[in-house]
Formats: sequence, structure tokens, C-alpha cells
Amino acid sequence: MRYKMIVLTFLAAILLLQTVQAHEEISLVDVSHTLKKERQAGGWTIRTYIINVTLANNGDTASVDTTVDVEDNEGFILHKNTTLNPGETKVLSFEWTTKNPQQQIVNISYGPTSKNVPHTSYNSGKTTLTIEALPGYENNGKKTPGFEFMFLVAALLMLVYKRKHTAL
Repeated sequence: MRYKMIVLTFLAAILLLQTVQAHEEISLVDVSHTLKKERQAGGWTIRTYIINVTLANNGDTASVDTTVDVEDNEGFILHKNTTLNPGETKVLSFEWTTKNPQQQIVNISYGPTSKNVPHTSYNSGKTTLTIEALPGYENNGKKTPGFEFMFLVAALLMLVYKRKHTAL
């Protein structure tokens, strides 16, 4: 009887007591960019942007060391590490320089720095940022490449034909 009472009390305690788990909940609040400077060098227009990535920890514990990556399609990447306290919002700024005159898609991701910490929806995520093209480059790529070459070949053939007829 005594053992039954101990077991029943133990089972009741397990069932009635709530288990509280603290966790971090990092979210990407905003991503923005502004043109810092623009200069000419060797026929290129070099633009420098400030990319601001805003993260927030809506959880009830401090985050693990988190890495934010900014990467373009060519593989150029910038990293910054940070930690966030519960309820904290933090803006990480990156200086991004490009000579690419066309529209660029920049991939932004965040997650635990340590490879031993599993990536979950609570501590990692990603988004993209579009950097606009220089004026005059918005419509590049919409023409048929090499179409002008056909006119050049036709003009040369006409000149050769005309010379042959005048030489006869």
C-alpha cells in the first residue's frame, strides 16, 4: 500500500507538473540597403552599398553564437558573428562593393556558428536582397545577341559581290 501511494504520487507529479523549456527564437526582421558611394575606375562604375540586416530574439534565452552571411551568385561572401539576448533586436551592417552594372541577387542567411548546434527554424533562416542595376543596364540581355553580326556579314557579302561585278 505504501509503495502504491509513492508510485501514484510520483505519477501525479509527473502528469501535473509542466515542463518548462527555455529556447531562443531568432527571426529576420528587416533587410535593407543604401548606396554609400559611387565612383569611376578604369571604365567601371564601382558602387558601395551598406546592407543592414536586422535580427530579433523573441525567445526567453540568449542565443548561441550566430553567424550572418551575405553572399552573391559569384561566391563572394561576408560574415559577421553575434549573440542576441532575450527580447533584443540588433542591426548588423555590411559594406558591399560591386562593379557589376546589372541587377544582383544577394543571399542573406543566418544560423548557429558552431557546426555541432543543429539548425532549426528557431535559430536559422535565409532571404534574398535585390540590388538594382545601373541606369541603362535594366534592359540588357533582352536583345538577340549577335543579331547585328548578321547585318555586318550581309553588308560585306554585298561589297564583295559588287567588287566582283565591277572588276568583270
